[in-house]
Amino acid sequence: MSLKNFVIIICLLFVTTSCSKKADDLDLVIEAQECLDKYSQEGGDINVCEQKVEGIETPAAYSIRCSIGYLREGLTTSALIAAFAELETSTAQNVRDFLDLISFDNAGTGLAGVGANTTSASNSFDVCSASQAKGATIIAAYSYLTNLLYQYSCDNNGVGVPAGSCNADDNDLARALASIRLGVPVWPTNDPTTQIGNIVIAAHKVSCESGEANESLCDFFNRAIGVGGSNANAVGEAFVDALINP
Repeated sequence: MSLKNFVIIICLLFVTTSCSKKADDLDLVIEAQECLDKYSQEGGDINVCEQKVEGIETPAAYSIRCSIGYLREGLTTSALIAAFAELETSTAQNVRDFLDLISFDNAGTGLAGVGANTTSASNSFDVCSASQAKGATIIAAYSYLTNLLYQYSCDNNGVGVPAGSCNADDNDLARALASIRLGVPVWPTNDPTTQIGNIVIAAHKVSCESGEANESLCDFFNRAIGVGGSNANAVGEAFVDALINP
């Protein structure tokens, strides 16, 4: 029996307004998925797919939004497979290569572009987390963490990191990790290690506590939380160390 038919039968047994809405919501989610399948094959306007689940707050609807965020960035299945291939040999350079490949870069570089990409990555992390999908959430977390590192390097361009560090490239990742590890400089209103730690803790809860979404990615989180526990700052520091010394 299909999931759609199962939900309809349950709704017939318990006739309520909310149940009717669930059936309608499920229909729209299915339509949105079909829209995404068509988009992946033929292209078109992906916003049409997103509009189908507008206002629906179910894990399935959030999963649709999560997928849309990555498709907008050109991060298709083949692109993600290529990114994960970098982790087969876990060196500091390979880890940075992986991070770079899953970063959001649709808005370009420079202060405005890097900021816009970070916002997009943050939004994707929120919707992927709300979907409760282990794999999607952990990938979204790493994308967001990467864009935060680019943002850090860009915001501190020529201050705590060398000038010319607003290009969202491998050098910026290395500079950001090294500077954060040293503790200077920090964002005026938010210690970067605390912000990083909060993301790690939140994603770890969804993706790694009860069965791992990905062994390699969860290992970095497990190591950080093993050191920092529930202390976001300590977790952030340990996570940065894990990326530098995989």
